[in-house]
Amino acid sequence: DRLLVRDPCCPKSASGRPFQGSGGPWPYNSSFFNIFNYDHGCLNTHRDRGILTVVYGVEGQDICLGNAGSVSSDEGRGNPHKTPLVPTRLWLRTTDEWGPRRWFAPPSGSLLLWAGEELRLPGVEAIEHCVRVDPDGQYVEHSHSTPDPSAPKQGNRRSVALVLDA
Repeated sequence: DRLLVRDPCCPKSASGRPFQGSGGPWPYNSSFFNIFNYDHGCLNTHRDRGILTVVYGVEGQDICLGNAGSVSSDEGRGNPHKTPLVPTRLWLRTTDEWGPRRWFAPPSGSLLLWAGEELRLPGVEAIEHCVRVDPDGQYVEHSHSTPDPSAPKQGNRRSVALVLDA
């Protein structure tokens, strides 16, 4: 009549419903998928609490302040010198053979996988990251709904992310 699919994470459930059944919730029920346009917010420096994060994103283009809609997010006025504003981008803080942690901006269009705090493997650290114009910029309150004050109003990073969380 009906094929029951066993849940690989909870094999005793055999309910045919991989996210339901006896034995408690699915082990990854805190995971989430995010689609974000950073014209409408930013991401302060942090480490993900989950196990793994998968991210794909494209960076915005430099925008000249003389164009419509290209005024700094917090000021609402033009720049008489027409200095281009730099859009937000993804920054990762990494350690390498040349020294202590430094910020690195991966190329636009990269598919990335990094560890979260719950991975807990010897020698693997959770990756500190942010989406800002300047990774060392001042903390932004309510960053998910507050654009980076140094960013243009349009043309910032767009990304998708899956955070696998136990």
